[in-house]
Amino acid sequence: MPRSDATASPKSPITATTALGRRISKTDAFGSTHYLWDGDMMVQSQRASRQAVLFVYEPNSFVPLTTVQSKYLALRLWRPTVR
Repeated sequence: MPRSDATASPKSPITATTALGRRISKTDAFGSTHYLWDGDMMVQSQRASRQAVLFVYEPNSFVPLTTVQSKYLALRLWRPTVR
């Protein structure tokens, strides 16, 4: 269950994190940002304005290679199908 930082002042960002401490969203004076994780790696962030950033890592590591920025990337949450 995500939790929010309810003690933030009006000018400081309000964040929501998972039980593992991963930030899943942030709301500040510029709007909201949502984050998508694949295990321990953040793979995408997306602003409410639809500006998205995709993070690309070296194979089998946590070393970032590059970022892809586009207003056309869509944030979609992947959920496994249970059969």
